[in-house]
Amino acid sequence: MAASTSDALWGCVVGRFQPFHNDHLTLVSEAYWFHGRVIVAVTNADPTRQVAVREAPHRHLPLSNPFTFWQRHELIRAALVDVVPLESLRIVPFAIHDASLWQFYLPDNVQCWVRNRGPWERRKAGDLATRYPVHEVPAVTSEVSGTRVREMLAGANPLWREMVPRRVADLIDQWLADGSIRFENRANV
Repeated sequence: MAASTSDALWGCVVGRFQPFHNDHLTLVSEAYWFHGRVIVAVTNADPTRQVAVREAPHRHLPLSNPFTFWQRHELIRAALVDVVPLESLRIVPFAIHDASLWQFYLPDNVQCWVRNRGPWERRKAGDLATRYPVHEVPAVTSEVSGTRVREMLAGANPLWREMVPRRVADLIDQWLADGSIRFENRANV
């Protein structure tokens, strides 16, 4: 078992964060304010180990995963710089599809926060609950999703910037300009 740093629970938000958007920011902020510290566990960190799931058939596809783990780490850190003190934040890769590995990524003393938006999130909450306590947050009525942001990026629709924190938009703009990231159907690629 992984060693715990104290008896207090860490809040933990598990997701792909492709990219980190405003609804992610809200959920991570809620977990932080409740626990005083938060882990952001990034799934699909290794593109060679992605798994197809019935509840979300797109989540393993390359077009659904344009950002590397490192890029997502940078986006998350940038988005949270004014929200969560660095000493209270951990960003880790997480093998969501292999529960036998979870002990190597997370301490035992976490409570996972899951926003219940549909079948995949319900499955994720159930899977996580086999090892950790889970706090399910009701779905928000929001047009914001990673899929929607990626679609807007691919179509060169500038409205994607309204769906992500400003620092996230700045990094994505920088990566688009220097060619570090590309999207299908983008006019300038």
